[in-house]
Amino acid sequence: MNILIFFPSIDNGGPTNVVLSLLKGLNKNKNINIHAVYFWGDNDNNLDVINSCCDSIYKLDKVNLKSLYKLLAIIKEIKPDIVHSHCLVPDFFNYILSLCYSYKSVSTLHCNLDEDYINEYGFIKSHSYKFIHKYILMKINNVVSVSKSVLKAIPEVKAKTILNGIEELKTPLYKDNLDVINLLYVGRLIKRKNISFLISCITEINKIRNKKIKLTIVGDGELKSILKIKSGKNISFIDFNDNPFACGVENTFFINPSLSEGMPIAVLEALSLGLPVLLSSIPAHIEINDKMTDGVQLFDFNFESINNAIESMLIDCNNIGYRNKIKSQFQDNFSLNTMSDNYVLEYKLMLEG
Repeated sequence: MNILIFFPSIDNGGPTNVVLSLLKGLNKNKNINIHAVYFWGDNDNNLDVINSCCDSIYKLDKVNLKSLYKLLAIIKEIKPDIVHSHCLVPDFFNYILSLCYSYKSVSTLHCNLDEDYINEYGFIKSHSYKFIHKYILMKINNVVSVSKSVLKAIPEVKAKTILNGIEELKTPLYKDNLDVINLLYVGRLIKRKNISFLISCITEINKIRNKKIKLTIVGDGELKSILKIKSGKNISFIDFNDNPFACGVENTFFINPSLSEGMPIAVLEALSLGLPVLLSSIPAHIEINDKMTDGVQLFDFNFESINNAIESMLIDCNNIGYRNKIKSQFQDNFSLNTMSDNYVLEYKLMLEG
């Protein structure tokens, strides 16, 4: 089986991290030849992973006709059975070339096109991009969504759901003052992630309830300087890095107050470490909660609900073996092998069809 994986960037981000996990999983299957194509990015660690998993790797130029012709030449050279694209521009190229070259095409949909696009691109661009992307997805042979919730914006598109999976993290967690509640957020600092709300809530809980809560925010983004100004002494910021959980301590709760997600990789990474997670009650987080009988507390977008979620998690964590249960349930539902095995099955069904 000859598979070409086509994605936008090798820089860290949700779709890139899913692709890296997929490549690692597919690489374990000796009956699959893997080829990777991307547009941009400059991350040597990610590039090393891709090189270690793939028979060949290609970098395109800017999004233009030259890149389209180059991709066509690559396809003619490697003769893929399947071209698997991720995100809008690769999906567009995949669809165009599938019209003139014989292969099976598949796209993975990583986000809710309504919620993510409007936060990322604004009102006018978001509606244009959604219209284009939806049209392409309706024309591509096969579509896979990373969660059921991302399909709500495009009910016209027929898709299967394969939940994201990742390699279990082995990051050691250090010991710290057990009297302090440590919260950790890892991700982009943009409006959709709702970090301003989180900072306000933690500040209020520390003030009114006299709790000792420390919040560590690992990430970068357009709102970082504004969020820093708003933060108090119990809130610290760390630039994003290739090992964001290295700052985690044994009594850490991971928290994600996001307004919208596809299937958040950082949450899965936390679960792989056995960290309990506090999650906003959005559809993607509810799907995670439905798979996990331990380790997840949902909260609504208000101060009282976050406080109650923290209190409930503190009680749960007193149970013996609680973190090992979280790790076990992660392996059952969100492991790299589970995801890659599901994709291999989907590839086989496509070729048989």
